[in-house]
Amino acid sequence: WRTSDGTTWSQVAGGPASPAPFIRGLAAADAQHAWASTTDSRILRTTDGGATWSAEPAGTNTIWDRVSFADTLNGYACGTKQAFYPMIAWTHDGGVNWVIKQNLGMYRFHDVEALDAQTAIVTGETWVFRTTDGGSSWSMFAPQPYGDWSRIDFVDTNTGWMAGRAVMRSD
Repeated sequence: WRTSDGTTWSQVAGGPASPAPFIRGLAAADAQHAWASTTDSRILRTTDGGATWSAEPAGTNTIWDRVSFADTLNGYACGTKQAFYPMIAWTHDGGVNWVIKQNLGMYRFHDVEALDAQTAIVTGETWVFRTTDGGSSWSMFAPQPYGDWSRIDFVDTNTGWMAGRAVMRSD
């Protein structure tokens, strides 16, 4: 579904599969570019405001929980492969191709926030991961108190909130 006025909604045509995959996350960079993370190892993308969608492969046997884009080219996704292995993926070409990293340890990921083209944060059980080099490397830290960090939201590259068993703010 899409809206151009925030009040009325219309169903969009051109779904990539029948039956359509279950959508778990959604991100939009502008009125024309959006992405949806799915339960069937693909990340959907539109470049025409939702009129048509393409299904881009991103791993195998992967449930992509969340997706976040800093702009129309640079985005990140998090999920789980075969219900056990946490996965992080990133793209620098608008979601046409995805680079996938697995085995960062046995931590289930819950949310991802793209802060800019090079920086993203992924939350999960106890740990939080951050990249500052476009996904090539990830550092891990454990905010105190320990918590199952389920959601993250930043208003700029420095200021954000993380929620789980507590709410924390970063400046």
